[in-house]
Amino acid sequence: MDENKTKVHKIFIGSKLANAVHYIFFGAPNAYTWDENAIECAYLRRNILKKLTRFWFSGTLDVSEAFAVHWNEEYQAYELQAELINGQTAILKHSLHETQKSPLDFDYLAREIMSPLQKKLKESGFDGLVWQAGMGNPVAANNFLYTGTSWVWIDLESGVPALIPLNPIPLFTFYIPKSFRHRRALFDDVDISQLQNYIDSNNEKLSSFLSKQEFANLQQEIDQLQKHQHAWRTTKRIERSLTYSHKKNRISAEQLQFFKRFSILWYGREIARVFWLLLSILFFSIPQKSIRFITNFPFLQKFLKAIKFAISQRYREEKARNYVRKSIHRWQQRKQLEQKTVSILEKEINKNDTSAFITDFGVHIAIKPFVKTFEYVVIPSLLVSGVVTLKWSIFLILVSGPVARSLYTIFRLIQSYTRSQKRPWVALFIGAIPVIGNLAYPAQMIYSASNNNNVATFILYDSVGKFGILMPIWGGEDTATEHFFNRSLYFGLRILKRKHS
Repeated sequence: MDENKTKVHKIFIGSKLANAVHYIFFGAPNAYTWDENAIECAYLRRNILKKLTRFWFSGTLDVSEAFAVHWNEEYQAYELQAELINGQTAILKHSLHETQKSPLDFDYLAREIMSPLQKKLKESGFDGLVWQAGMGNPVAANNFLYTGTSWVWIDLESGVPALIPLNPIPLFTFYIPKSFRHRRALFDDVDISQLQNYIDSNNEKLSSFLSKQEFANLQQEIDQLQKHQHAWRTTKRIERSLTYSHKKNRISAEQLQFFKRFSILWYGREIARVFWLLLSILFFSIPQKSIRFITNFPFLQKFLKAIKFAISQRYREEKARNYVRKSIHRWQQRKQLEQKTVSILEKEINKNDTSAFITDFGVHIAIKPFVKTFEYVVIPSLLVSGVVTLKWSIFLILVSGPVARSLYTIFRLIQSYTRSQKRPWVALFIGAIPVIGNLAYPAQMIYSASNNNNVATFILYDSVGKFGILMPIWGGEDTATEHFFNRSLYFGLRILKRKHS
C-alpha cells in the first residue's frame, strides 16, 4: 500500500429493502456484511480489475484500490478499506455550462468508458460486475468519478442481485442466462474459468504490459478469488442465516450449533420473527409514527404562513427567491455549477423584470401542499364516507393539481390583460398538464422573453432533473436516469431555440 494514499472505509450495512431482497434470494442479508469469504472476494476483484483496467484503457480508466478488509465492531459488519478518490461525477448539461466535448460529459462517460468496460468485463468472465458498470443499471453512473486526468471506478460491489435492470433486454439476454449458468441470482459473480482463459489468451500482451511481479500477483489473486468465491457460493442457505445471526450477536455459539442440528426449529423461529415484524410495523410502528407526526405538526404556524403568503406580495416573492437560491446552492454543492455561473444566476434573481415570474412560480409551488392534502386526506375521506365513488375519486386526484394551477393562471391572465402585459398562455396550457404543471411559469418565461432568461432555464433543468432523482429504484443524483431527463430537456430547448430564432 502507498502510504500517501488516503483510505476510505466502506462498511457494508445495506438498506432494509436491499437486505430483504438478499434474504429472499440467499437466506441472509448482503453477504459482504457478515461473510469473510464474500468480503475477501470484493477485495481481490478490485485489485485484479485495477490491473486489467490499466491494460484495457491505457490510463483513461482506473479502479479505486483495495487495501484491506476488517471486521468493524461498532457496526458489527465487515468493512473494505479502499483508496479515497477526490473527483467529480459527470456534469449535467445547462445553458450556461455546456460540456458536450469534455471528458466530464455524461455522453463521453457512457460511450468511452462504461460501454467499453461492460464489453471487457463480459469477455473476461466478470459477469456480475457488468451490473456495477451500468448495463441496464442507471444507478451505476455515479460509481465513476473524474479526477481531471482519468475516470475512476470507485464502487464495484453491488447492493442487490442484478435482476432489476431498467431496460428489460439485458435481463433476458444476459442477466437471467448468467444466473442459470452460475446457479444463483447473479450477484458480483466471476466465471473463473473464463477469466483464466482470458488471461491465458492474452498472456503475451499482459506480460509485456505488467511488470513480472504484477503479473505473478495477478495470477495469485485469481487463484485466491477462486478459493474464496467457491467457499462463499457453496455455503448452504441455513448456514448463511445462522452465521449472519451469530455475527450480529443475535444467537450464541451454543445456539448456532443447536440450530445447525435442528434446522426446522430455526426456520420456524424465522417465520415467527418475520410475521411478528410485519404485525409490529402495521399495528404499532405506522400508527405511532402517524400520531407523532400529527401531534408534532405545527398547524397554527403553517396556517399563519399560508395567510401571510396569500396577502403579502413581498413574502411570496421572497419565498420563491429562496426556493431558487436553495436549488442553485444544491447544484453548487454537487459541483454542477461553477462560481461564475452561480453569480450570474443570483444577480438575475434580483432583477425587477424577473420578480413577477418568480412570484408566479412560487405560487404554483406553494399551492402544491394544499393540493396534496386534498388528494391524500379529503378525497379518501369522501370515498370512505360514500360521498364519491372510486371512479370520481381517481378523476379528482388527476385534475386537482391542474385545476388549482389553472385557476391562479386565469387570474393572472385577466390581470395581465387589464395591465397590457404579456399574457401567460403557455403557463396556462402547461399548468393544466398533470405532473409537469409546476414548470408552467419557467416555460412561459423562456417562451416569451426577448432574450435568454437564465433563471427560468435553470429552474426547468432543476425541476426536470428531479424526475430522475425521485424515480424509485433506478433514480437518484448523478444517475443515468437524472442525466436522461437533463439531456432530453437540453436538446429539446435547443430545437425550440432554433425554431424561435
